[in-house]
Amino acid sequence: MIRRRELLRGLASTAALVATSGVSPLARAEGPSPGGPADARPNLVFVFADQLRACSVGCYGEPDVDTPHLDSLASQGVRFTKALATSPLSSPYRACMQTGRYPTVTGVEHGNIYLPAEEVCLAEVLGGLGYRTAFVGKWFLDLVPRGWDYCVDPLFVPPERRQGHQWWVGFNFGHVYYGGRYYEGDDPTIRTLEPGVYEPDFQVSRAIEFIAAHRDERFCLVMSIGTPHNPTCKSPSDPPGGDYHFPYDPAALTLRPNVDVAPADVAHLRQTLAGYYGMISNFDWNVGRLVEALDSLGLSEDTIVAVSSDHGSLLGSHYQATGHWGKREIYAESLDVPFILRYPRHVAPQVVTDVFAAVDVMPTLLGLCNAPIPAGVMGRNFAPRILWGATPAMPPWGPVPHPDEGFVGMFDNDWLGVVSPEWTLRCDFGLNPDLLFDNIQDPYQMTNLVDDPRYRDVRETLREHVAEWMAYAQPREWQSRVFLPLVCGSGAEV
Repeated sequence: MIRRRELLRGLASTAALVATSGVSPLARAEGPSPGGPADARPNLVFVFADQLRACSVGCYGEPDVDTPHLDSLASQGVRFTKALATSPLSSPYRACMQTGRYPTVTGVEHGNIYLPAEEVCLAEVLGGLGYRTAFVGKWFLDLVPRGWDYCVDPLFVPPERRQGHQWWVGFNFGHVYYGGRYYEGDDPTIRTLEPGVYEPDFQVSRAIEFIAAHRDERFCLVMSIGTPHNPTCKSPSDPPGGDYHFPYDPAALTLRPNVDVAPADVAHLRQTLAGYYGMISNFDWNVGRLVEALDSLGLSEDTIVAVSSDHGSLLGSHYQATGHWGKREIYAESLDVPFILRYPRHVAPQVVTDVFAAVDVMPTLLGLCNAPIPAGVMGRNFAPRILWGATPAMPPWGPVPHPDEGFVGMFDNDWLGVVSPEWTLRCDFGLNPDLLFDNIQDPYQMTNLVDDPRYRDVRETLREHVAEWMAYAQPREWQSRVFLPLVCGSGAEV
């Protein structure tokens, strides 16, 4: 077994060897390549929102929400049309994104799980190559004590558990946007936002300070913005700024066709959506601030800016089937997230329709940074795809079973599935029915085809795919006992 420390030494040695030779065996004239010379490495700014679903962003087809900066960024770079959260919950996504590995191997299957120190993360690889690394915002890959109140203390993350992030303005978990609390650097003293300061605005201001201070170095900045995760209400004093720079009229909003809440709940849903959309517009405005800062500092050409989210939110869609407005579901409102990337020097504007999963984020960003990809990574490197139009590179872990699909699930013994642009299949391990949707003919996923005899072959083929994905993901022994028999059909018939 390769130890984490040995792996990091190996990555640094590989990078040093390539840097001294000046030539990568994978080099191509069209752009940089993984492991290429150090002077070709760009800066990286990766910003992800919390609970921002793809369908609520303007360039993804939402007419009611103003997102001019995200739309502009997409027009200048890459927009992935089928980006998936892999596991639509905060901590599992973060572990997938940081490591390029599935919850079956990291063990981060739900919230309040410590990401093992042995996992090699994005900032550790880039930090080993001389990048100045930073993290701003919500971490949520550390433990939370039972009965704790995040309004009082969002929890200090010790430096040794920050997975390679050197500069730090953040906390483990919290969603308090006015009067929020945070920690800075290695100081365990809790700090509180000034009255009237909206947390995302403050976080982006601090991020801009970091960029300006390290403009003459290679840097990697990861930002986790808490919005548009609830709460969406105003603070009692209704201070200026923040999400309420962008008011939306609840009565003027268009509800999605698959919203099926009770009539008595529609007014509340509209009010919730108005606050949610306001937070999205504020997130968009703050992304614009970051881009403007990079432009003004002359850093844009050689800086990758990537924007995404950890998962979406149902917000009234499929309420009759789920009984809630949140996440944890395979429906597109919960699972599909925006993923937009701009790298002006090397990436031409384009739309990518391939499935792009959370496990693909880390290897793709490393690939674009000419960095070696750790041996345990299970996601694909899409750098060849967006640089040259080539096939994404298979993971060091081994070829994925079905490159046109995403393997998704709530891996804490809930459900597993596969998603492609054409089909969505969920295999449920509880009391809920299995689901099969034709994403082309039924984009709002309103007709479950799982018991339709005309789609039996599709259903059985996709069930086999789930089993093959599980074998690839190498579940721990208890998961194999629970998941594989059901997926392979030895459990209840559908």
